[in-house]
Amino acid sequence: MKLGKLVSQVLNEGRGTSKSNYDMETMGSEKVKPVWNGKGKHPDMIPAQKIDGKRKGTVNWSAAGEEPHHSSWMEVDGIRYVFVDGPFVRANFHIDFVEGGHHYRYEFIPEDEIWIEDEMSQIDTVAVGIHETIERRLMKNFGWSYDDGHDAASNIERKFRDIIMRKGTYIPDYEKIKKMFAEIMKGKEKLVFSIDKGVSGRTGDDKVLEIPEKEFQKSLKKSGVK
Repeated sequence: MKLGKLVSQVLNEGRGTSKSNYDMETMGSEKVKPVWNGKGKHPDMIPAQKIDGKRKGTVNWSAAGEEPHHSSWMEVDGIRYVFVDGPFVRANFHIDFVEGGHHYRYEFIPEDEIWIEDEMSQIDTVAVGIHETIERRLMKNFGWSYDDGHDAASNIERKFRDIIMRKGTYIPDYEKIKKMFAEIMKGKEKLVFSIDKGVSGRTGDDKVLEIPEKEFQKSLKKSGVK
């Protein structure tokens, strides 16, 4: 199946008005009321948990005799994507941290970082990166609640997973992943894939899963987000 047709099919699957059915073209089509005006802390931000009666969160990532508990994956437009040791984060920061997170959900994550658990599969790593990038943008730039941002990001993540698992598609390379994250940050919601033409050692032209900027802004305007 040509990726262009596949993308159209994916974007038309699961259409609906419930928040769990957001996708790139309908994101914001249901009235979303912002919960934050950008001043002070986002109301859905979770601080570091108290463990053994003490507030955790400031730790030595690489204590003597131990392996490093975090490492940098990539940097995109000033945002560092960081691999972290999930069990270590749950033991030292907050038990709710699973797979990934960002500052506007977890206060203990630096504002300019997105954390992703290490040792996940390549598909999971990219999918979580997409999710956290979209969720962070909606919470930070438009004041969406965590629940609304999470629902929107989850739906797009599901579309990505659906596409990437179908025959003829594969995960983009490192530079294309960076470009994809950068486009999401800018609000273009563009996901770049490559397709295998079936010729050994060759790849097809890049194709895109994209919502045009004007359509994305139009849908946000309908939702009341300024």
